[in-house]
Amino acid sequence: MGYYHRYLFSPDTIEIPGGLKNGHQITVCGRVSGTNGFAINLQKTNVAGTDIAFHFNPRQSNSTVIRNTYQNGWQTEELTSPSFPFANGDYFKVHIHVTTSAYRVYVNSEFFIEYTHRINQEDMHYLQLTEGVEWHHLHIREKCRAPYSRPLPELTEGMCVVVKGLINQDAHGFFINFSNDESWDNIGFHFNPRMDEDCTVLNTKIDGSWTTEERYGSDFPFTRQANFDIAILVQGPYFKISVNGQDFANYNHRVPLENNRFLRVNGDIALMDVTVHDVLLDNWVRPIHGGLRVDDLISIEGFFKPNNDSFHVDLLAGMSTNSDRALCVKPQRAQDIVVLHNTISGERETEVTYPYRFGQMSRFWLHIINKENYFDIHFNGDYLGSFPHQVNVENIKSIFCPDRAYIHSIEIHHKLPNPRSLEVPGNHVSGDWCSVLGITDSNSSRFALNIKSGPSTEENATDDILFHYNPRFTQMETVRNTLHNGVWGIEEKEEPEFPFEKMHLFEINMLLTNDDFKVVANLEHHIDYRHRISPSHISHLITQLDADYYITEFY
Repeated sequence: MGYYHRYLFSPDTIEIPGGLKNGHQITVCGRVSGTNGFAINLQKTNVAGTDIAFHFNPRQSNSTVIRNTYQNGWQTEELTSPSFPFANGDYFKVHIHVTTSAYRVYVNSEFFIEYTHRINQEDMHYLQLTEGVEWHHLHIREKCRAPYSRPLPELTEGMCVVVKGLINQDAHGFFINFSNDESWDNIGFHFNPRMDEDCTVLNTKIDGSWTTEERYGSDFPFTRQANFDIAILVQGPYFKISVNGQDFANYNHRVPLENNRFLRVNGDIALMDVTVHDVLLDNWVRPIHGGLRVDDLISIEGFFKPNNDSFHVDLLAGMSTNSDRALCVKPQRAQDIVVLHNTISGERETEVTYPYRFGQMSRFWLHIINKENYFDIHFNGDYLGSFPHQVNVENIKSIFCPDRAYIHSIEIHHKLPNPRSLEVPGNHVSGDWCSVLGITDSNSSRFALNIKSGPSTEENATDDILFHYNPRFTQMETVRNTLHNGVWGIEEKEEPEFPFEKMHLFEINMLLTNDDFKVVANLEHHIDYRHRISPSHISHLITQLDADYYITEFY
């Protein structure tokens, strides 16, 4: 399950729900704000003197990163590292991947160090962040595989549970349950798509007995081999369920909301991820630390609030809501339009209106890309258009989201290097996923994702390419192939449709199975590619050619 923490203090201590486990991935972002060093500690309790399994301690005084373990005293330090990216004022992203043998640490998306376990990592239940850093963002995530059971945090208005995965080819059904305890005799929320019946059953179980079913059979979105992205929003007296961005059902609470204390997901699916989103504070002003760069991507995710047919997101030239608005994006679903404008000294300077058909949609994804002289605006994956810069981008200091929507995520992503080689973590077994978010421009002819046996991005490298996934806009086709011992195999080009458009964002999710790679493109199952080389040889993912890449994650 994934947990996002966006309100961090310096120092801060955060509980790791259920404790640290093999496969956990911890990502923390911040800005160094002093010269006395700082530490990230994975520790047993939140009490001083507790065991610390992993102490990660950059020290500016001698430009070293100390790693150590504390148990009845400090053990031997490890000092060697390839660089020191933690000078005063530096922005950083530290990613810790917990394996069965070690902590593998990546800094700013590049492999940094490996630290072998010295004491049992599964005894660690807290993450400590010390002084010396402005802590911006923390994401704690573990591998999710069905059957999957975990405690839920206390559910309150506006919170959202998101479940993602792919339905098996021979599936009969799957379910998502919220229950009062782990006996599963009291289930407050039961969500059960049934492929054999082409319907979804919603229900509640009280003291071992089911209540009256609610059945949803029209426009059944859960066909075999279909991708799903299910968002369950706590909204007033009911759960609002969204499937792949479309409103699906409202389910009235039949037990008190606080009785939903455990989550279980099981059935005929390949589970990708489960995330619990807190709702951001109403009228929250989110600082843009360090300002916007050219090609930065602002990503905002949430739901319209009931009885609100519009909301707006503002980029402010300051930290006050009275600051000039470099850009205001205002979706208005009752009118099927999205309005863009700016405000300088209280006066609206420029306004542009783009049509957008909202349909049955309460959930939204808004993406704003800062280009050289303008902003590009994307809504729910569709490119709307652009809006010119009329305020110096260097003066944009914050993002303001008034209280007319449930906002679950505001992230700023920098464009990644291209080409780029990323080590694929884990043991590369059936059920592993990777996810890539990017965008093409009007001149793009093709882009490629290569799953390789080595790290090289050079065309004449000796590494094998286990899976070459190559969308080509000139021919409107996606070429798949394998390179083994320097020789390309037979190309595969058949596909139900070409799922990519120029100047549109794309999200590609790849699932590894025992037999093949299964590719989901923009929430739709795209193709399967049978293994020609054993997946045990997987080492790196290469992203390259005519695209801007922003996010690469492994699940």
